[in-house]
Amino acid sequence: NEKLRPSIDESKEELARLNAQLSTDEDSVALTSAIKRQEFYQWLSDSFDEALSEYRESARKSVEARATEAFLAIFPDSKRYKKIVISDDWEMELILQSGKPKTVENPGHKQTIAVSLFDGLRHTSKHRFPSFFDNPGSNVSDETKELMTAYFLEIEENQTILLSHSGGLKQEETIESFGDRFAKAWRLYYAEEDDYTLVEQIL
Repeated sequence: NEKLRPSIDESKEELARLNAQLSTDEDSVALTSAIKRQEFYQWLSDSFDEALSEYRESARKSVEARATEAFLAIFPDSKRYKKIVISDDWEMELILQSGKPKTVENPGHKQTIAVSLFDGLRHTSKHRFPSFFDNPGSNVSDETKELMTAYFLEIEENQTILLSHSGGLKQEETIESFGDRFAKAWRLYYAEEDDYTLVEQIL
């Protein structure tokens, strides 16, 4: 113990010296200022995290509601379904009227849900930009295809551009059913041997 005494005494002296340095008025002001800055930055960080969390939740609910609205309008057998649910980590489930989740395996169903989610994201973003649909309805029934086309052509929030080819919308039937809602329509010809494309306005 006697051997440790000098080390303990030296430590006490060092501690007393450090405490004396921290107890000056100047150091007290600097320490208080540093603590306040730290508390302020922590408050800013917490406020930002809270606001971001509230925004994400609001956006999630908006996308969920709009996607459900779109799906129920587009899908012919929509009476079987209650809503589209989006979880906190943005995983999607299709809910039956019974309240049970539906496993979606049919490609046409998947396409309809994907289009509905896209509309929910587009609407929630509040960005007004043209929506491009490449070959809309290529994997769905003719009835779903017609309902999908009618739904998007009714939207006035932004411009909708449909790019249809094999398996998608049929020109004659689409023009006959929705010609009064199109601003313009063109037919593109792809030359097999020559490196050019012909464009013909049909509406």
